[in-house]
This record gives sequence, C-alpha cells and structure tokens, in this order.
Amino acid sequence: MQIIEQIKKFIDKKSAQEIVINAESLSSDTGLPPVDIIKMIDPELKNYWLKRAVKLYKQGKPKTVMYKGLFDDMFIRILKIGEDKKIELSNIFATYQHTREKVNKGLGKIKGAIYEPMFSYIAVSLIGYVALKQFVKNTALFKQMHVDTSLLLTIYHIYWYVILTVLVILVVLLTKFQRKLPLIKKAYKEVDGYNYISLIHILLENGIPSTDITALLKTKKQGAEGIVEFLSQYVKKYEVAVLKYGIETHQYEKITKTLMQRKEDTFLEIIEGVSAGVKQVMFIISIIPLGFVLVGVFYTLFQIMNAISSMA
Repeated sequence: MQIIEQIKKFIDKKSAQEIVINAESLSSDTGLPPVDIIKMIDPELKNYWLKRAVKLYKQGKPKTVMYKGLFDDMFIRILKIGEDKKIELSNIFATYQHTREKVNKGLGKIKGAIYEPMFSYIAVSLIGYVALKQFVKNTALFKQMHVDTSLLLTIYHIYWYVILTVLVILVVLLTKFQRKLPLIKKAYKEVDGYNYISLIHILLENGIPSTDITALLKTKKQGAEGIVEFLSQYVKKYEVAVLKYGIETHQYEKITKTLMQRKEDTFLEIIEGVSAGVKQVMFIISIIPLGFVLVGVFYTLFQIMNAISSMA
C-alpha cells in the first residue's frame, strides 16, 4: 500500500502544483480564498496533495505547512518569510508561476538533449544485434569457404556486455554527476541563474528586506552585498559591476529586475545552443553499437572477398 501511495503522490504532484499556483494567483483578483478555488477545480479532492492542503487549512495551519512537500524547500522558505512579514502571498505565487514555466521549459530542453539520444542508443543496439545475429547464422557456410569468423563470433559473444557497460556508465554519469559534466553543467548554470535572480527579484519586489534574503540564501555577507556575492556565480563580470553600482546608489531592486529580464530573453537561447552540443556528443555515443557491428561485418565480408578471389 505504501508503494501505491508513493506512486499516487508522485503522479498527483505536478497537477497539484499548477492548481495551487493558479488558485493562489487568482485569489487576489477574485477575493475568493485559494482553498475555495481549489475545491471548485477538484470538488471531490481526489488529488492527494490538494486533499492534504484543504485538510490542513481546516485545521488552521499556515500555507508553509499546507504546501510542504508539494513545492521545493527554497520556495517554502520564501513563503515562510512572507508569512512572517505579513506580505500578500498571492503576488509571490503569481511571479513564481511565470518563473517556474520558464525554468521547466529550460530543464525540459536539457533532459531532451540527454535522454533522446539514449533511447536512440538502445534502439540502435537492438537493430545492430539483429543484424549481427543474421551474419552469425551463416558461420557454417563461411567456414566451408575457409573464412575467418573469429572476430565476428567474438564481437557477437561480447556484444551485450559492451553495450550494457556503456549504458550503465552513461546512466551513472547522467544521474550522479549530471551537473558536473562540462556542457550540461553550463546549461544548468543558466537555469539556476535565471531561477535565483527571479526569486531574489520576487522577494525584493514584495518588500522582503535584503538581510532576510541573504539569510535564506545562506551567504557569508549580509544584505545587498550578500546578494551580489551570491549572484556573482551566475552572472557575467560586467553584470556584477552593475549590481555593485546598484548597492552604492540603493537601486539593487531595479538592477535585479533588469538582470532578470535580460536572463529571461537569453537563457533559453543559450540552453538551446548548449543542448545542441550535448545532443551531438550523445549522438556519437549512440552509434557505438552500429560501429561495433560494422567492424565485425566488414571484416567478415573482407575475408569472404579474399576467399572468393583465391578460389578464382
């Protein structure tokens, strides 16, 4: 039962996030409580997360408790600051919705660049094995022609060991060390940069003090200087200089908004370029099985041609 419940929670999560974000955003425009909007969308509360949120709401729990587990820890901590400062949370949800759509789009491009070629690798492996097997079936005939089939048989016998070893290495690299691989690391840096700049802008726009923001981000420096220190790992040097100027002139809220808009216009294009490079690398890896088969097949064909020439 626990496994079934975990699967249901996983399946329900994405739709619940979308419903909650829209309900919270619409709340400020309509004057309706977000929970009422949620119940309008899902009257029977079949969704695990929505049912849980409504139940906790009836118990008088705050939104940080209602939505814990549904959203990532960073966003829950942002909501916590908003609750403590008595800030209207619907504005935070509305801005977060826009950011989330862009971030998810970027992440989708990265995952597509990684996993599409992996499916190609598996498909090519199966096709290669079928072709190799057809050749191996004729080894008796080849031996009658005094053709050396040792390489073909060796490749046939070790084929799946090599294919699966490469696949396991790929899976380990792309799950455990995905963010450390050069091209993929660059793509994730763009996504993270846009995400953090947007979140910082959301907080500043809604009146959250810079000291609370740096406490949230756990930076060494506090206040505006801490924000610059944190963002310097995601933005270019000249943008860091602009941020520092923003501190001196007390315009860092305006500066972060400008940086967010600049990132919004460019980060998806950068990710597309990086993803294209990742796809090329992954495509080269995906044709390993085909190359493996061609070595065995062409070597055997070469031996057959030699045998025919010697018979003539």
